[in-house]
Amino acid sequence: AVVARERRGILRSVKDLPKKEALGIELRRTSAHAAAVSVADSRVHDGYRVKYELCTDITKNRETIRNVLKDIMAQTSWKGVVGVTMSRIVADGLGQEHKQVVIDALQGLASFVHVMNISAAGAYYELISGSNADEASWKDKLVLVTTLGSDIEMSLLNDGRRAMECRGPLCKDSVLEWRQAASQAVGEDSAAPTLPSEEGPKWAAWINAVDDFLSRAVSDFSGDLDRIIVMPTCKMARPGAFQVDHAKFTGLASSASEHGCEVAFSSPKDGQLMEGAALCALTELQTVQLMRSWKPVLREAKSLQALSDSQIRAFFDRLDTSGDGDLELAELVDALHLIGVSKDPETLRLELDKNDKGSVCVDEFVDWWMEHVNKAKVITLTSSGAWQELLDRAPPPGYSQLVLLIVTFTFCRSCRAFEPKFRQLAEEYPTVRFVNMIGNGTIGAMELCTQRLAVKASPAFFVFRRGGEMLAQWVGKNPATLKQRLEECLEADAAGESVAA
Repeated sequence: AVVARERRGILRSVKDLPKKEALGIELRRTSAHAAAVSVADSRVHDGYRVKYELCTDITKNRETIRNVLKDIMAQTSWKGVVGVTMSRIVADGLGQEHKQVVIDALQGLASFVHVMNISAAGAYYELISGSNADEASWKDKLVLVTTLGSDIEMSLLNDGRRAMECRGPLCKDSVLEWRQAASQAVGEDSAAPTLPSEEGPKWAAWINAVDDFLSRAVSDFSGDLDRIIVMPTCKMARPGAFQVDHAKFTGLASSASEHGCEVAFSSPKDGQLMEGAALCALTELQTVQLMRSWKPVLREAKSLQALSDSQIRAFFDRLDTSGDGDLELAELVDALHLIGVSKDPETLRLELDKNDKGSVCVDEFVDWWMEHVNKAKVITLTSSGAWQELLDRAPPPGYSQLVLLIVTFTFCRSCRAFEPKFRQLAEEYPTVRFVNMIGNGTIGAMELCTQRLAVKASPAFFVFRRGGEMLAQWVGKNPATLKQRLEECLEADAAGESVAA
């Protein structure tokens, strides 16, 4: 089995992702490409391709894409997480509700669907698996990822986080701006100009238009942009024909030099956009799950989810839509609206903002989260990292060194049936930290439960001392057995002894 690396590029923890694989789908002008992607080793499996034709009728185009997506799901027998990236040409052909068209088409066929543009998929691939994944390429930098095909699309990242704010060329419809520039350069009046032949008379004019457009994009940031990544896609990414001669981008090089911006051309790889779409979908699913864990914290519930440091920071990044490393009041307003919690945003900001500087940094957010978790009677975990962090920390005031761990799975009916009793027992033993590990919550949780803890049946129980010493383990949901074993462990802990298995 392939062991997942803890960190890859901007992805803080592979093990904290909810699934090992996702299906990446790329919708191009005339064809769809789909392949399963393994996160641990960035392997793109054998794919499936289907051709189609779009027209000027949005209704017919929507029906075409629906049928294409259903065909892909049937041919691949996929039922899990799906990431779909589409070119701007396809999005235009489906109308303003293009994302919802895809989501509706896959409803009931996939467990989770996330739709993104080409540049977003390109950014996730390039900064997680691609030639710009090393920290020197993006750490503490404002990075513009530009995908280069018949269209030029852009995504902005700040210190590895997607920045959704309006900056530079992103303050306008950059694709529309490019199409106008390309049409003028090659002498065509087209809403979506096609890529000219590399050997034809229009190729040089087209390349010059690209060079001029990218150089102006760098200038539009007025010196704030640290790096621009040019990522060839589709025909531009193929070996041989259509290969980009970096030396021809003299305007881009000059503009970048003038504004102190680095220029990087990515190394194309087969399936790069499908891999990026799959990675983007998995990180989005992780974020959705983490957002759900915030609601009980805000409502001060007795059972809360303890997150690993990487999970909390990933969650913070999702709230920090500007990507500047601080949560402003407007971002807290949007976050509360997103999860449907009625709480005064200013009151929440005052809770979080211990330094009273008007915004919330990630360390303040981490401290606030841990403060609330420490007060909970039952802690839920989905991360092996969060479990190790809990064992390594000193117990909160009022707690002993003992930790009672129950391993459950979302598909286990017995586990769900035992949850109320587990919460009740937590009230009866207030000095013992009660922890529920959801064994199939993340890649790391599954590895922990099936490999290190060797769980064969659920619910499974373990008693640990802080630091990691296991005192007891057993299987079954009998409350009397739990009480007996826990009492034995309490006595042994008081005497500094181990417990017979």
